[in-house]
Amino acid sequence: MVKSLNADLGVIMGNGSENITMIDNNGRVIQGQQAMLTWAKMIFDLKPGATVAVPVSATHQLEKLATKSKSKIVRTKTSVRALNDAALNKDIEICLDEKGGTIFSSFQAAFDGIYATVKLLEGIAKLNKSLAEIVDSVPEFYTRTQRLPCPWEAKGKVMRYAMEFAKDKETQLIDGVKILMGKGDWVLVLPDPDKPFVNLTVESSSAKASDDLLKMITEKVNKWKTAD
Repeated sequence: MVKSLNADLGVIMGNGSENITMIDNNGRVIQGQQAMLTWAKMIFDLKPGATVAVPVSATHQLEKLATKSKSKIVRTKTSVRALNDAALNKDIEICLDEKGGTIFSSFQAAFDGIYATVKLLEGIAKLNKSLAEIVDSVPEFYTRTQRLPCPWEAKGKVMRYAMEFAKDKETQLIDGVKILMGKGDWVLVLPDPDKPFVNLTVESSSAKASDDLLKMITEKVNKWKTAD
């Protein structure tokens, strides 16, 4: 509809008006990590040196964007509460989640889709660029996710084996176990706090490499669940 009406952009308001899905002037739906990169690019272009908070599961291409404008990425736990808490720090310009949620700390420490829509229009106007131009300027990324069933009683065992697997590698323990595999590759093993699942996220330099990395860690976690 956006393209047929020759509109500048479209916005789909989420449940409770807490998040939005963007549609650019070419009719592309911008959501998930691509939306995070788009918001970050806009903020860094408008305010070089800004600090943006994102979950530990977000693409590392965000750090590459930040470096170009001498800005900063702060990583948080993946929960909504963690991003709400991060927004209490007034040095943080915006908090982004993977569901299209944005928190502008200068406004309030809560997700607000209506305010995000206003800031989106403001950002596009100030940059004098179409949304499609901004989207096209962000780097490509190759993340993959998988949700594996895991009995409650096996979660601790899975995390112990994940730590053993990571013992000779750089790790981040912000939420779950994030293992930096080298050359930009990483895997995140994160037990679901409410349901009998383990959530896996990986990133690599290509679609095939990410698929292979996800297959590898999926096979390991499935073995760890039943190991002695």
